[in-house]
Amino acid sequence: MDLRRISDPLTMDQKLTVVTLEDVKAQARVMHSVEDDVIKRHIEAAYDFLAGPEGWTNGFCLLEETFELYAEGFADLIELPVRPFRGTIISIEVRDTLADVYAAVDPVTYALTQDGDYGLLVRLQPSLARSQTFARDPRRYRIRFKAGHPTPDIVPSGLKQAIRLLAAHWYVNREATIADPRVTSVSRAIQFGLQQTAGRYRVEPDHS
Repeated sequence: MDLRRISDPLTMDQKLTVVTLEDVKAQARVMHSVEDDVIKRHIEAAYDFLAGPEGWTNGFCLLEETFELYAEGFADLIELPVRPFRGTIISIEVRDTLADVYAAVDPVTYALTQDGDYGLLVRLQPSLARSQTFARDPRRYRIRFKAGHPTPDIVPSGLKQAIRLLAAHWYVNREATIADPRVTSVSRAIQFGLQQTAGRYRVEPDHS
């Protein structure tokens, strides 16, 4: 499967609605405004570290974004790999390989359901499965959908605290805190903090 983000990238200002500059200054006990821009960059970096398909959580979106998923076909079901899915499917299309154009799939051929934070598309009719008469096409189906929270006030508090923890840590520790180059710049203590605050939202890449 091929997944890509098709909505405009979130801006720093949008990310700072989830955890504000004031939140992190309080976390890091900063009383001045000289380095506000530095702290904002740390907040944005912490957001990006945690969120989205490439983030530490492996696919949890904090704010709503739009994605495009390509798949070869449906077996019994296909799982939308970004969460939390809130029920918004924009389109499901199938490609005419000869004309190289996509056309809408008849909605009666599939059902949309939910498994926790994941959206599931369930095949109802054989026409949604890849026919043996077609050559292998890993981008035969194109699914566009939305995932994430529509407003920052409903982002889980544990994820907000994880952003505060990371941003404050990076502000106080300007360089790597462990000299061993085999260890990432997120120390074991910070990893422990992330597990405590945001670990419940993290899944393994192959979580099935």
